[in-house]
Amino acid sequence: MNYTRKHALALARQLRTCPPLSIKQSDHHAEQIKAHNRICPFCTTFLKDEIEAWDDFVQHIESNFSDALKTPPAAPGQIRKLDPDLGCWKNNYYYTPPDVLILSVDDTIITVAQIWPDMTLAGPGDLVVPRNLMHGLSELFIETWNIYAVDQSFLGPCTGTVENKVVDAVRQMDEAPDFLPSWAIVPIPLKENDPRQFFRELEIETGYVFSSMAVPLLVAHVEKETTPDILESMIMFIKNKIPDINWDWAPQSIDACLAAVRFPDHLLPMSAAQDDTQYLTAAYYVFDGEDLAGVVPVECRIEHQTPSCDPFSISGVVDAPEIDVTGDEFKGFIKDSTNRVLTACDVHVDPGQRRFMAAFHRPLTADEQFCLVILHNNASLDR
Repeated sequence: MNYTRKHALALARQLRTCPPLSIKQSDHHAEQIKAHNRICPFCTTFLKDEIEAWDDFVQHIESNFSDALKTPPAAPGQIRKLDPDLGCWKNNYYYTPPDVLILSVDDTIITVAQIWPDMTLAGPGDLVVPRNLMHGLSELFIETWNIYAVDQSFLGPCTGTVENKVVDAVRQMDEAPDFLPSWAIVPIPLKENDPRQFFRELEIETGYVFSSMAVPLLVAHVEKETTPDILESMIMFIKNKIPDINWDWAPQSIDACLAAVRFPDHLLPMSAAQDDTQYLTAAYYVFDGEDLAGVVPVECRIEHQTPSCDPFSISGVVDAPEIDVTGDEFKGFIKDSTNRVLTACDVHVDPGQRRFMAAFHRPLTADEQFCLVILHNNASLDR
């Protein structure tokens, strides 16, 4: 059987939107798998020869990857896997994080171009890289029409590199789509109803899924305007109240200063060990105008939390009757202590019931956890 662009497109769809074996075998994903199988012709009609073809294709992609994948500091020219923990369900398809080429690094904002390893699907606007200009991979083409930004925390291991002239060429092709360097391999033009057109739609959708995840992080970095003096003052105010308090990392913003606090053990509430009830400790700050009057850990009882595979949400009750939360501001964050990243998420509050519900747009990764900050301002309540 001849390998055609239709076969290449079918395999691309499976790689991008079908759950990998680890997800298929997970009980946590049983309902999503059933929903996916109802709409996916590949997962419901996986014949022996298709499975063998799939295995051959995966081996082809990984044949030249290093056995010990490394994670060096991000730099232009690296081929990086996006973190596998970012894989997510959308419209009953499971999107597996793609491999990307780093084009630029600006603090924690990383500009990347998506790549694909099967030359069968390369077309005009793609940069097919000659083997002598890349290391660690056998072949790939760069989708110069599919460039976006991610946060540095999204990057997985490095699987290879390309020469600087390749990165420069991608930037030029992004600005002038008709440009093609003299050393590049010229792809065959697109035809009517060409499978490569559908492949591009698939790739743009894949890029959108993961680039949209990064938007809150990128906005937070861009909007971070806290001056060192203000930040230093806030840290001093908190330590004056609790001298042995600490932080998960050195805070670089007011939000991190409030949310990444680590209370000393002797101040933590003692949760009653009964049933399977779960608790979280919120950081409760009392302000008199702009002055910090107090900071205490407050116990919150968790009533519901979504499974790890679903977009994250959590609801609970402030389990401290001595605290009146009427008029208080609730701020929810996803905290990644490993990568020292804090991401805000929406929090809805019912003050009368002392309940809160926080929602995030994607599942939590293994390094992340939810933290809650409650701000009480005496001055605003006295007005």
